[in-house]
Amino acid sequence: MSWLDRIRRAAAKAAGQAAEGAERLAKQVAASNTGFIAEGAQELLAEREYHRARELATDSLDRDKAAQVIEILTPYADVDCAHNVLIAKLLADAHNALDQDEQAFAAYNQALRLLRDPRQAMDSERQILDDQELLSHEFEADLLLKVAALSLALGDPANCYQTAAEAQRLDRNAHLAYYLQAAGLLGRGRPADLVMDLFVKALGEVPADTVRGWVRDLMPDQAEQFERLAL
Repeated sequence: MSWLDRIRRAAAKAAGQAAEGAERLAKQVAASNTGFIAEGAQELLAEREYHRARELATDSLDRDKAAQVIEILTPYADVDCAHNVLIAKLLADAHNALDQDEQAFAAYNQALRLLRDPRQAMDSERQILDDQELLSHEFEADLLLKVAALSLALGDPANCYQTAAEAQRLDRNAHLAYYLQAAGLLGRGRPADLVMDLFVKALGEVPADTVRGWVRDLMPDQAEQFERLAL
């Protein structure tokens, strides 16, 4: 084989390898694009289905509607999209309506984790304001109150107290936090006087009749003492 033939064969081999490399690259790009397109389609579908489920829950969320919401949204619980916080929250509400405490607790905590993810913050804040008409910290406080209430139902009064206190620090208008903190303290066996002090403190922010109702609910034997302290 002449020197020229060897050069031609080497060139042909190199050209073939380049073509194979280009083909492999093209396939990789195509696969990547397909995955990207599929991911985008999932996001759009998740957002569309969220709005469909949200319509069901607009007026109320009875047991039948709650079951439908769970059926609609469960396939999209892990989809990374702008509505993922709202999807988790609505799923939690639906489980809560069905008295599925453990599932609701997990879903509310999932909503909190997503809400606190810095990568989600900008999209989440805008979606929450549009959908819930709440600022991000108000929405977070509401989630915390739900987690606190479920903690109590699941036999964890310490977490109930701590989570309700966190909600109150976030939003001073989260008045239910006083009630849940009191319930948490009583559940932990803390002294009644400590709980009574909390209720008296609540009078500075919560209507007196509301606080009286809380006292009657949690500490009926202390109602007269509360009236004396509230003067």
